[in-house]
Amino acid sequence: MIRKARIGSPYIKAVEAGIDVESIKKSIIDFYSKEREIFRLFEQKQIPLCSYITLMGSIGHALSKIRAERKGFILINDGREESFNYQKNVAEKALNGTSVYIDGTSLFMLIECGIVRDVLSKIPKYNIPASILKEYRSLIDKFSVVSEDGTLQVSEEREDVIVRKFSKDEAEEIRSKLVSDLKYIQDNAEDVYGIPLSEKHVDFIEQKISSIVSDACIKAQRDKDSVVLTEDSTYIDINSARTGKSRPDNFSVRSLVRCLWEKKEFDWEKYLNVFYILSIYRECFLPVTSDDLEQCLFEKRGSIITFTLEKFDKLNLNFVWSREYGVNFISLLGVSSDFISRLISDVSITDDILMKVLPKIFIPVLEGRDKRNVGDKLIKIVSQKTKSAFIITRSVKNRIDFLKGQIEDHINGITVIGT
Repeated sequence: MIRKARIGSPYIKAVEAGIDVESIKKSIIDFYSKEREIFRLFEQKQIPLCSYITLMGSIGHALSKIRAERKGFILINDGREESFNYQKNVAEKALNGTSVYIDGTSLFMLIECGIVRDVLSKIPKYNIPASILKEYRSLIDKFSVVSEDGTLQVSEEREDVIVRKFSKDEAEEIRSKLVSDLKYIQDNAEDVYGIPLSEKHVDFIEQKISSIVSDACIKAQRDKDSVVLTEDSTYIDINSARTGKSRPDNFSVRSLVRCLWEKKEFDWEKYLNVFYILSIYRECFLPVTSDDLEQCLFEKRGSIITFTLEKFDKLNLNFVWSREYGVNFISLLGVSSDFISRLISDVSITDDILMKVLPKIFIPVLEGRDKRNVGDKLIKIVSQKTKSAFIITRSVKNRIDFLKGQIEDHINGITVIGT
């Protein structure tokens, strides 16, 4: 027997759906039209992330929609190397005992990446907003009462209706993981805080923006010896500009895990998983170095070095190197040409490996851009860099010719090995 949802359930948005599949689908899409308009405003940069999350009513729903729609960006920094280094320095302070106020965006990413204990155990003093715990408790409640037949979740993605089924076991797994994470977060926090509306600045940036996003910044502005862990650095900028209050230092999950990896307190496999998840949530900007590319390509275990392509995909280069992403093109040419030059000049790398790897590098550089022009520039820079090597062999020249051939094939629409 099919169990009907109880009328008045706080977790179900009721809609008069119709009597056939198409009318049901249309009714649901119409029902989500307001959310679609809010998302459009965010995607077109007419409202900032903090306003978007507030209007959507749930941080989980808001950020998951960015991932599902594959549109819009979460700006964690301005894309400059100096900005990323600044955030790493702030992360270092947090690891060394400076008090940290964590906002809902970063706590969401820590939970999504599955690194709550790995990261928070390294931060001696962290504080969390009660509002985000309340949202996750509602989610736990949602997965606590599931029939033996499971539960259906209906959503609207890219103007289509998506239905996902969770079995009772899957729902219990999600619930148990959230319960465990929230218990750890709360038990080890220095403080679980909230700020009454009466104590906030009269400007809308504090009065109207969700406390899940705003409270960490407001608390850090009062506690001068503290920093903020947030994926929404723009909120701090807007708040300081509108209220005239000081701008607290901030860092992101990306800068934090990078810092931990460089200190050898976070393994490379785990770091890559975090990088990939942050990229599919469309965080900007996630820099990739030529050393990162090499680390993905060659796996070192003791004195044995093995070649692997599997980890390359976790860097999501097709996205983080795309024109849409807004990566600095000069930096992109520098990183990609550096790595290609290394590969071509290294005689220990076989031609077979080269054939598979090169397209993984040059295709994300060319896609969405003037392929002929960019391809010529890339070949020219690689040729110059290999010429400056101590020894130029016939093998190196042949490999550059091979690179030219692969790029030419790609420009002409011919599939190249490695894609």
